[in-house]
Amino acid sequence: MCEAIVNLATVIRNEMPLMYDTMQVSGEKDTAVWRDIYIVLPEITMYLSGQLNYATTVLKTGQFDSKRMAENFILGDGTMYSGALMMALAKKGLGRQDAHELLVRLRVKADKEDKLLKDLFYTDETIAKYLSRQDLDKVMSPEAGVPHAVEKTDKILNLYRKRHPLNEKGVINNGTNN
Repeated sequence: MCEAIVNLATVIRNEMPLMYDTMQVSGEKDTAVWRDIYIVLPEITMYLSGQLNYATTVLKTGQFDSKRMAENFILGDGTMYSGALMMALAKKGLGRQDAHELLVRLRVKADKEDKLLKDLFYTDETIAKYLSRQDLDKVMSPEAGVPHAVEKTDKILNLYRKRHPLNEKGVINNGTNN
């Protein structure tokens, strides 16, 4: 379901240029853009409604395993840490553009040599000039990758449960359940 939420966001984003075009009118009686609005706005509204329905279902029925989430971070090849690593390198003086180009080169090298990207992070001489092994460990830890994610998720779920309490059957009572 989370993929559907993201996919619908892409569809909505793709509809937006037409909505921006409708902002250019010749005058208050210019009706040329009305047809566009009559088509695009209802579509966007339907997609947004779908996103909200999916999100509600995820919040109602989702099971979140923070231990498994942390394991997923560890299992990755390091790609998800590229952004954080680029920023860490930039802060240490390499510069964002140079850091970005370095990480792109390492990504290509990892693919060509069938290696894990995070292994190349640890062995790269340029990265070693700016970040120690301990710095890399810190940048590539689940805690650094998603600061306070568990607490934020718990807060959202608790707020949702307060507004939509469970009934005696263990079902969220949102006015539609008997």
